[in-house]
Amino acid sequence: MRNSIKIGAVAITGALALAACGSSSGGGGGSSSAPAGKTVVILGAGGASKAAVAALRRAKQVTVLPRLEVPNAGRYPCDLLINATPIGMAGGDEAALLPCPADLVRAARLVVDVVATPAETPL
Repeated sequence: MRNSIKIGAVAITGALALAACGSSSGGGGGSSSAPAGKTVVILGAGGASKAAVAALRRAKQVTVLPRLEVPNAGRYPCDLLINATPIGMAGGDEAALLPCPADLVRAARLVVDVVATPAETPL
């Protein structure tokens, strides 16, 4: 809980942060092997995005795109792409959509979708 106060969010779990960082060391909230030297693009600027930024503090570059800038995400090639928007969430108006241009998804080495439900999303 201490980390959630520091970053102002509880929307992402330590397990997701570890998965995004490629760590298998266990524990909560990031790792010392977080993608150092890698570029990261995070779609969305809410609580899940803030938590991801905190977990990725060792990345070479982290670009956070607010929801209105997501259509321009193709301008930011990256190693790790994180969708922290509700695009693709079950029951939403945009449930069947990709959150960004398909070319960006294909070019990223790792793609993480923070959408809580459904278990499988268009991304």
